[in-house]
Formats: sequence, structure tokens, C-alpha cells
Amino acid sequence: MGRTDVLTLPDRLAHDLRRRLSEGEWATGQAIPAETALASAYAVSRNTVREAISRLVTEGQLRIQRGIGTIVRPPAVPQAPMGMGHFESLTESIREQGRTPRIELHKLERREATAGEAQKLGLPDGARLLYTERAIYSDDELLSYGYDRYLDSLFPEVVDETMFSMSFVDIFERLGVRTDRTEVEYHAVLSSTIGWGRSNRAPQLYVLLDRVHYAQDLPVFHAQTYCVEGRNRIYTSSSR
Repeated sequence: MGRTDVLTLPDRLAHDLRRRLSEGEWATGQAIPAETALASAYAVSRNTVREAISRLVTEGQLRIQRGIGTIVRPPAVPQAPMGMGHFESLTESIREQGRTPRIELHKLERREATAGEAQKLGLPDGARLLYTERAIYSDDELLSYGYDRYLDSLFPEVVDETMFSMSFVDIFERLGVRTDRTEVEYHAVLSSTIGWGRSNRAPQLYVLLDRVHYAQDLPVFHAQTYCVEGRNRIYTSSSR
């Protein structure tokens, strides 16, 4: 004979608090009533209130802030999926989630490649490359900074800057170049110098995707993408 589970008092209280949160009874950053007030309102013990609140804290809906109390957490930061085995258009991935992508061009220049850049792209000493710095946003939430190097020979003498408001996939499609292989290194980076226009220069944690893209086995693009930790979701897919 099967057992019928019943909701405990903490279960019921957590459920009702979720309802009140979803209905917007308390705004983001606002403190909910103190444990004593909730215990009196629901006619339960403070231990019951504490256990219910603990569940909502674990779920990410509430946060306990010393000196203030239990406050409503903001919605989770929009995340953008990025395949490890197949690099798709990040802007298209953002759109598929119902969000608005934006790529901001910070720097565009033609210059002589450094020794390290020449090695990455298989260039002779003194060769030129096209260098860009860009930031990618999802619903105006910063996702990553990109420091990218392209073979200069891929571009006409006069470069259309509007091209760099597109993803690298779309840029290469516009150039008529089909990349067929990517080598990727992943690194954790703690830095206060990555990015631009930041008022707070405290060290920030990033996940660096250092990758080289090839076309017909020749390196054509070296991208260093610094993803803000916690704002990009990386997934893999497998097939049998």
C-alpha cells in the first residue's frame, strides 16, 4: 500500500513565500519581514520560518545580508550558451533565448603583428594584421570582451566598420571565408586591466577562450574572448 506524502510546515511556508515573491509583494533588494513577524503571521515557530527561508536562499530567490535581514535577490544574470565543440554565432544564440544582442566596437586598427601574434597566425616578421577590441552584451548586460586578430589580407583596403557589429561567424560569411577547424585553450584569468570604460578597476574573474580558427588548414583568426565569470553558459553535445 503506497504512502501519501504530506507537505511539512516549512514546505507550506516556503510555497506561500514563493507565491508572494512571484506576485511582486517585495521589490528586488527589499527586505522581507523579520523571522519573528513571519512566525507570528503564520502562527509557526521561528525554526519553521528559518527552514523555509533557507530553502528560498538555496533556490537563489532570497539573500541574507548582515545588518539588514533577508532581502529579495535580483533575477539571474542573462546567460549565453557557447558550444565547446562548435563555435556558433553568439548573437544568434542570444536571440534564440528571446534577448537582444549588441556588439560594441571599441578599437579597430591595422598594425604590425607582434612576435606572439605572428606565431599564432603563421605570419612572417613585419606582417600586418587587423586588430579589434569589442564587447558583447545580452539585453545590455555585459557578457564578454574580445581582443581579436585577423589576417589583414582578408579585408579590402577600406574596411567597413559596421561589419564589426556582427559576430565573427557573420563577418567571415560576408568575407566569403569558411572556417573549418578551431583550436581552443581555456584559462581562468583574474585581472583589473581587461575591458574599458569601467569605473571600478577592482580585479574581475574571467574565463578566457583563447582560440585560433583555420580555413583550409591555414590560421586566419586569433580570438581572445574574456567571458565575465557567471554570465556565460557553456554546453557540450554528444552523439552516438
